Amino acid sequence: MPEERTDVERARRRVVLASIAAVVVAVLVGGGIGLVLARRASTPATPDPFGTTDRPIPGAIARIPLVDELGRTTDLAALRGRVVVLADFMTSCQEICPITTGALLTVEHSLRAAHLQRRVTIVEASIDPGRDTPSRFRAYGKAFGVHWTMLTGSVANLDRLWSWFGVVYQRVAEGKPPAIDWETGKPYTYDVAHSDEVFVLDRSGVERAVTAGNPNTGGKLSAALARTLDANGRQNLAHAGFGSWTPADLLDTVGSVLGQSIPLASGA
Repeated sequence: MPEERTDVERARRRVVLASIAAVVVAVLVGGGIGLVLARRASTPATPDPFGTTDRPIPGAIARIPLVDELGRTTDLAALRGRVVVLADFMTSCQEICPITTGALLTVEHSLRAAHLQRRVTIVEASIDPGRDTPSRFRAYGKAFGVHWTMLTGSVANLDRLWSWFGVVYQRVAEGKPPAIDWETGKPYTYDVAHSDEVFVLDRSGVERAVTAGNPNTGGKLSAALARTLDANGRQNLAHAGFGSWTPADLLDTVGSVLGQSIPLASGA
């Protein structure tokens, strides 16, 4: 099990993340990130955690070179023609990302049961290019049963990508004692404080919906993913909080983009 962070360390991470978001809004309020964050903040609270956006992704963003889990150069434009579920994540996360992966596994199972796996693509893209390499992605997929596309890239390219989408992140000090890497068994040397969003893109490359809520799996997670959670992550698993989204919510959103209902698969 990863070592637990202290309450002070977890509180410090939350302050850092809040500070990142505040700085981004203050400095870039006239640009893409400011618009995205302002849009979310002004959206009235509704039972649906996914807010409608309808923002065409500019060609310059869609064609940013990225690298997939097989080491192939690709970009978001290559996914045109399919509905895309896009989530920011990092393989070293111990709080939200493993729960997001678990929720996406449920969504993937439901898409397969509905015979939609060729029309809908799940993508997790990194905010931690220093550690997230194609070989680590392959190890992550093998360890946790992930078969969808995982993307990384250069620091500059990921910064450009996530700046447009409004995802904020910053490298921070690792907790004391440091958590243990699930792959290497060695202590982590740094962490990345980041926001957690899931986006739905339509077949023509338009961002149609987004949520910044926590994933809600009803407290269920595979044993392998659960072992990567720290104390804060286990709290998030048990209590997703206000504005959280479920796999059924995401399926409803994808279904609205496709123009059909997608049921939550039995046993998912």
